[in-house]
Amino acid sequence: MFNKFLRNLNTSMSHFKKPPTFDRDLLVDLGGWTALKEAKKLVSNNLVESSKWEDTTLRGNVKFGSRSFHPSLNLKSTVFVDAKCNCRQGQNGQVCQHVLAICLHYEATKAKVILVEQTQKKKLKSEDSKPKEVQTLVLTPDTGQSIELNVLLPPNLKQTAKSDAIMIKLMFSVDGKRLNVNEVNQSKSYKCFPQVYQAIALVESWCEGKFLPMLQINSKQMLELCSVLSGSSSFFWLKDDSTPIAWVNGKLDRVHAFIQKESSVSKESVSADGGSIKSNRESKGALKIDGSMNFVSVQLPPKSHTAYSEIYD
Repeated sequence: MFNKFLRNLNTSMSHFKKPPTFDRDLLVDLGGWTALKEAKKLVSNNLVESSKWEDTTLRGNVKFGSRSFHPSLNLKSTVFVDAKCNCRQGQNGQVCQHVLAICLHYEATKAKVILVEQTQKKKLKSEDSKPKEVQTLVLTPDTGQSIELNVLLPPNLKQTAKSDAIMIKLMFSVDGKRLNVNEVNQSKSYKCFPQVYQAIALVESWCEGKFLPMLQINSKQMLELCSVLSGSSSFFWLKDDSTPIAWVNGKLDRVHAFIQKESSVSKESVSADGGSIKSNRESKGALKIDGSMNFVSVQLPPKSHTAYSEIYD
């Protein structure tokens, strides 16, 4: 085992600067079972004060009573291991229990660091999974006027879904009265259903905390919005904004058929109209202009397009 360890050390000079895994087999090869047993006692009694890997050497401090030991283990050489300690065994050139103790301490410390990192990642993941909070409105489950979200879809949805740039218009319905986004008094409290709250928070997350009345989204985002507002009367066609789009077998009539085909090829989200959402998809082809009598959508070609060559030159 130890000879194999030495051969691995000899593979590249860069490997010398990385500490090996000080497992049981390696430590037994280094100092033997007796020394390892004594080293475990030192660690379990918290007598190892420190252990640090520097370049090719592990150094540490062990305090036993009034005596302090300063063991070190240099793994630079592949011919022999240079172990030092100011104890009697160390002075005789042997790998003592103090050297093995700092190896055990180093591994334990490394494991704690990994555990802390994993805990932090879990915490961040848990925070990310928490429902997003609405920032632009004061929403409660039971206080204030009733508010609902209206999502108006373009008549050319089939075409815009193909280009993965769907322009939607967002409005609110307060106590049954439809209002533009800027007509809603943001200082008042409004009550809404949980799915409406989630939908508003979702839109804000796309717009860096803002709620924009006109928004250009991709098919993936459209599916996400449909999922949050599933079964609700929130979706309308722009040309027929008085009749909600019907849900058929859990899908929006004449909507899901188009966006599901395109969501599989969508890689990233597109920019918001007037906002600053970063584009997640790489546009292909030349300039694209689309829209209707109510709005226009302009999609620029990517920077790599030949149309920019004259500007760069």
